[in-house]
Amino acid sequence: MRLKLIFLLSFLTGYSPIVEANFADSVFRISVNSKMLSAPEVLSLYIQHKSLSSHEQYAGDWLKSVCHENGLHIYEYGNEDANYNFAASLLPLENNLPNIILLNHIDVVDEGDSSSWIHPPFSGYISESEVWGRGAFDNKGAAIMQLFSLLEYKSKYDTIASKYNVTFLAVSCEETMCEGGVEYVLNKYLHDLNPAVVIGEGATELSDLIEAETDDPIFGISIVQKRPLWLHLELSIPTLGHGSVTPLEYACKEMTIALSNLAKKKTRFIYTKENIKILKTIGNEKSGISKFVLKHPRCFKFILSKKLRNKPEIFSLFTNTITITSINSNFRAINQIPNKVSVTLDCRLLPEYPQKKTIKFIQKVLKNDEISIDIVATKGPTMASSIENLFYSHLESAIFESYENVTVIPIMLPNYNDVGPFRSKGIQGFSIIPIELDIEYLKSIHSENERIPIEALFMGAKVYLKFLEISINK
Repeated sequence: MRLKLIFLLSFLTGYSPIVEANFADSVFRISVNSKMLSAPEVLSLYIQHKSLSSHEQYAGDWLKSVCHENGLHIYEYGNEDANYNFAASLLPLENNLPNIILLNHIDVVDEGDSSSWIHPPFSGYISESEVWGRGAFDNKGAAIMQLFSLLEYKSKYDTIASKYNVTFLAVSCEETMCEGGVEYVLNKYLHDLNPAVVIGEGATELSDLIEAETDDPIFGISIVQKRPLWLHLELSIPTLGHGSVTPLEYACKEMTIALSNLAKKKTRFIYTKENIKILKTIGNEKSGISKFVLKHPRCFKFILSKKLRNKPEIFSLFTNTITITSINSNFRAINQIPNKVSVTLDCRLLPEYPQKKTIKFIQKVLKNDEISIDIVATKGPTMASSIENLFYSHLESAIFESYENVTVIPIMLPNYNDVGPFRSKGIQGFSIIPIELDIEYLKSIHSENERIPIEALFMGAKVYLKFLEISINK
């Protein structure tokens, strides 16, 4: 009965009240519709504003109004679904100061099987220790960390004589790479933004992921990322239509054979400067023979390749991945043999690996010249950002000052995000969400029951605030 009353109140007021959590008076709050709310409460409201990719306007309007209500300077860079973007700046962009960009995206993936969620996916339910819902981590949670760090900085310091501006940049279509979003912003408004550096979404604390033999935290700041190559495969074979008579060759059968060849083929194990650094860092936390092997990865490439293939989260940093994401014949009748079948592949390439080489590899492995391959979407190579950059040092220092006995290393992300297009323009970009998360939370991203610990939300905002203080004040 209590939950029914809570969700009725949410429907009538547009605000989902705290169910179990209480926050200290000392917690920083911002104004939302003239109410002073904490980060978990604001995240809850943001989650309630559903924003599937290409349908961002509803949530974007709300988020922009929150930024405006709290005194940020607003600039619209597209105001419709699939191209809804805005900048919310500490100081007017007209001042033309070097700009620290806090980059995030409004859009989220769909909820999947909503019946599998413990709490409704767009309820923004707040328990005693967590905020639940689609986008709680990716990327609304990260956005709220950034926004609260910017607004707390604004509340603490006189910014009139600041040598830097800071801009909260919210964009659309990150999940689907449509023509709107960050590419549109860069093509039309890059000069206005005048970025000195871009800080975007990235990895959380790494020790669980890399199975480090230490209780001390290890953070990775992404300086480069793998790039996407999305492919559409199609095979057409005219045949008899009735399933009671099996043709010698038909589209579904031949495509299945070809995909089996592809799924069984092992991709190459490739070293880069970034993934070698990761192995050596893991080696620092090991002992005995494991330590020696990891500290000398080139000498033991065969052994490491064999071992890491069983750890896909790590192996993806050492190879070009090829994932079958959909198979479609567009036929609904079970007894009807389709003449055409299509497949989509999500390929992720190491930063400097040639795209054409990957397509030729796939063509060869499929062993069927009748299968057409078309590029759905791709991104060009980008240069790695420099660890000698001042802002890398500032971000590293912010983490050192926020966590005890911490290690920070430069890494490569296996996924592509909106920092990449900035790097392609020669702008330094670094990706990290500086929080500690148990592996179970990471598994919920893009899956059912996505949620984020309240304490992590506060901690992420604290680290970003420290980064701004070091970058601007020191």
